[in-house]
Amino acid sequence: INIVGNYIGVFILHLGVAGVAIPSVISRSVAAVVITILASKNKDATVFLKIKEVFGIKSDFMRRILYIGIPSGIENSLFQVGRVAVVSIISNFGRTQIAANAIANNLDGLGVNMGNAIGIAMITVIGRCVGAGKYKEAKYYVKKLMFIGYLVIIVPALIIFLFQNSFISIYKVPDATKELTAVLVWIHMGVAVFLWPLSFILPNALRAGNDVKFTMGISLFSMAVFRFGTSLFIAKVFHIGAVGVWCAMIIDWIFRSSNFVYRFASGKWWHKDLKKE
Repeated sequence: INIVGNYIGVFILHLGVAGVAIPSVISRSVAAVVITILASKNKDATVFLKIKEVFGIKSDFMRRILYIGIPSGIENSLFQVGRVAVVSIISNFGRTQIAANAIANNLDGLGVNMGNAIGIAMITVIGRCVGAGKYKEAKYYVKKLMFIGYLVIIVPALIIFLFQNSFISIYKVPDATKELTAVLVWIHMGVAVFLWPLSFILPNALRAGNDVKFTMGISLFSMAVFRFGTSLFIAKVFHIGAVGVWCAMIIDWIFRSSNFVYRFASGKWWHKDLKKE
């Protein structure tokens, strides 16, 4: 639905950006409806959704969910705001920089897509372990999922590196844009194989252990100071365009990963009891 719809919207109906946005919304809506129906049909399935219970309000249960959900929601929302702010900086560098940034983001998104899936699995698995008080198992599965996370980042990164020119050539852009795109992809994927899992998969283990305030604080501080602040500084002082902004992103990753690794190693995250919060 998404891919075919994008093609129809852009090349047949000539709707421009709307031709991409509308099919994306429709495809996600259809996916949500289908998954909900499938999850509510089979009572013997591992995941069974009772529609009636979805709308039932249990104050204590809701409080626990919101204690974790609200900080995570604030973090994700402000993170997206920060990304928009960073893009606004790049928009001042001209068409070549804007196009290269957009293409590189698409390719890098492919590189970390499976890593995002492992991050979701991390919340589910570690949340069950911590909720059952099995902290040793939680630590074991964190390490196991992190190992898998590195694998699903390294393999796509190698594929993107090997076929980078072929991927970039799909986009009909000038040679200068292609060259800059290649540089940005190398910056992102070259560092992502080391820091991305620590920056974006590991914190999900902390969130699963109810350590949501710490992850929110680190993420928002790092986004504001390092990704946005440093991007603005580099843009105004060094004038190196999108490359400087992406270097600021790496600094953001370094700060995030170092703090999340320290927090995980300290063991403080898994001894937090949600019932006492």
